[in-house]
Amino acid sequence: MHVRLRVRTVGMQESNQTLKKTLVTTEASVSFYCAISNGGKKMNFRTFFEKLNDAENKSSVENAYSHIVDYVFDVILDKNVFGLIDTSTWNKGADGRIVPKNIISTPDFVITDRNYKFNGNTSNAYGCIEVKYADKDVKQSLRLCDDGDSKGYLHHYQNVLYTNGWIWIYYDRKTTPKWTINFRENQTNKEFGRLLYELCSIEWKNLKAND
Repeated sequence: MHVRLRVRTVGMQESNQTLKKTLVTTEASVSFYCAISNGGKKMNFRTFFEKLNDAENKSSVENAYSHIVDYVFDVILDKNVFGLIDTSTWNKGADGRIVPKNIISTPDFVITDRNYKFNGNTSNAYGCIEVKYADKDVKQSLRLCDDGDSKGYLHHYQNVLYTNGWIWIYYDRKTTPKWTINFRENQTNKEFGRLLYELCSIEWKNLKAND
């Protein structure tokens, strides 16, 4: 069975729910195809892996993977509620609400409120994304926990995603991964559908109070 789904860049709340519903009903399908549409651009199973291969074999830099991660989140994240902030070049404490001074390192992306403005309003940091180039760096996930006075990602963000596009590891407030997807081992359109399902299922706003 092949499923094609177009996700609009407007009315994202409705589109996000449609995506989740469609993925739930088709996740068990042996053959799964899901097309993401954003401003006329598409990323389906085939083009997703083409971009990953280009990043690995042509660019050979971490930032090439960041572009892919940003593209995926630009579509699946509910823009009526959340915003995706590129913090990869920020210094610690640049905006203490989402990148505090005592954080162990600055992540590549932070998920925050839709109306976030740099140093302009009160906002929550619901999660972060750490992009790596090498598989081993994704698997090690070294910045989750505190190191002396430096606070780990899980202290400030609680929802943490490590990825290089090939491997995706999601931590839900614990140092043990809630789920892992490894396209090095399973490069199928069904597994691509599972990735979209898992990303759409993250409850970013289900926060606990920080210490």
